[in-house]
Amino acid sequence: MIQTIKRGFLAGWDDGPDALPGRKLLCWCLLFTFGWGLLAHAYGFLHDSFSHDVLNALVADNVETYWKMQLGRFSAVLYRRIIRGPVTMPWLLGLLALLWTALALFLTAKLLRIRSKGLLALTAGVLVANISFIALTATYIYELDIDLLALLGAAAAAFLWARYGWLGSALGTLFIAGSLSLYQSYLCVAVVLIMLVCIQELLDGRRFGAVFGRGLRGVGMIGVGGGIYYALLRLMARLKDIPLDTGSYNSVYTALDASGKSETLLEAIGAAYSDWAASFFDPNAAFLTVGMQRLHIAMAVLLAALLVAVLLSKSIRPAEKALLTVLVLLLPLGSNATRILSGRAVHDLMKYAFWLVYLFLLLLGRWAKERLNKPGRAVNAVALLLVALLLWQNVQTANACYVKKDLEQDAALSLMTRVVNRIEQTEGYVPGETELCFVGVSDQLLPSICGFEQYRRITGLTGSSPIITADADYYYNVYGAYFKYILNNPGRMVGHKTWSALQLDERALAMPAFPAAGCIREIDGVLVVKMGEQFEWES
Repeated sequence: MIQTIKRGFLAGWDDGPDALPGRKLLCWCLLFTFGWGLLAHAYGFLHDSFSHDVLNALVADNVETYWKMQLGRFSAVLYRRIIRGPVTMPWLLGLLALLWTALALFLTAKLLRIRSKGLLALTAGVLVANISFIALTATYIYELDIDLLALLGAAAAAFLWARYGWLGSALGTLFIAGSLSLYQSYLCVAVVLIMLVCIQELLDGRRFGAVFGRGLRGVGMIGVGGGIYYALLRLMARLKDIPLDTGSYNSVYTALDASGKSETLLEAIGAAYSDWAASFFDPNAAFLTVGMQRLHIAMAVLLAALLVAVLLSKSIRPAEKALLTVLVLLLPLGSNATRILSGRAVHDLMKYAFWLVYLFLLLLGRWAKERLNKPGRAVNAVALLLVALLLWQNVQTANACYVKKDLEQDAALSLMTRVVNRIEQTEGYVPGETELCFVGVSDQLLPSICGFEQYRRITGLTGSSPIITADADYYYNVYGAYFKYILNNPGRMVGHKTWSALQLDERALAMPAFPAAGCIREIDGVLVVKMGEQFEWES
């Protein structure tokens, strides 16, 4: 059995005479993935612009490990121990992420029978130069390689399902469970890949019954894989005596907490569709510019025209056309199943499957090229051009985001260096002994850097300071992490209960904000630093 799987894995893209040897395909996948990856993300891999959540997880300690377990991402903890260690090392994590993505591209190319090197190159760009990858690298790089390993697990499950029938589907359930235990939202990638394979088979003339049965087998694989993951999750929670988190928007266990949901299933489905559409067409979405919005509109028009051509084609029978139509209509829902399961809004890190719609356009363009002669070749060329233009826009977006982060870190470091200098000059202050409490948000860090306003729409880039605020407990912890990791200063942060009380203390509220005289004073044995009048911003 192992030899059979190995032969299938290293075989050509399909069983046809023009199949490319698997090793050569793997080399091209590595080349294209690392090419796009370094073009778009090398700046992020080579700089230490740590901010937001990464400050607390820069060195994964017991608190971070416990939190991952609570969120149901127990394999992330194991992976960190075995593969990369607890320290966030941008260059190494970037290389690992690109390696996992290249392997996922290899499996995707086999799944979708991609023969053209040009099409393979664009597919690599779709997997690497997208908003989710950008958001991860810019702000959550400590999760980057973990999430892309979840992508590989989802692609492996879909590949096994497509290539090896029932045996492959059985093995695929383990990869579904593994992907879920790294980052749950990449389950949607497996769903979308299965749907794209079914659509492709219908375009190739395969019968309704065969495709429908195969699709049901895919649904079963995902369901059983989810069940295995759930069983492992409960076992882990019992063995480690860890209560699973049900209150966070990004917790898989929220899906099982009906009491926390305020919408019906139909409302959640409607929200999933609207959220998917907004990610491509809303001017306030993460694609940032009017130009990118117009690109998406052009893509939508071209997709619609190609679908009409498919439905008018005499080479596809009515039953197959009906099934294809249903799959197309369900594609946004499969991309955003996380929204339905969680009952809450999703952010850009959870939208990786959204961007696979570009592969759908490329597949339809290939179909047109093969079936519609000269007009089809022209349409395919337009589809390739639109995707290439979008990817170039994403490359520019990625680099601009990393410049923004770098400038913000420099500004925050300058500010906090001056703050620490004032703290150390305060009479009675003893480093490492005197407790510190920061109140408010500095006005110097609230505005977005001039010229970078549009990049605030991406998750993790909405604020303008590495030291973000979320809630009381999180807020003071980030200051502590900043002192510990960025400043390497022995500043001792006050405890949560005292911190919360001082945020509303009239004496603290009456203080002027830094750098005015009197912005630092002792209150009940705690040295209070008034950073600003505002207490939080959207992060």
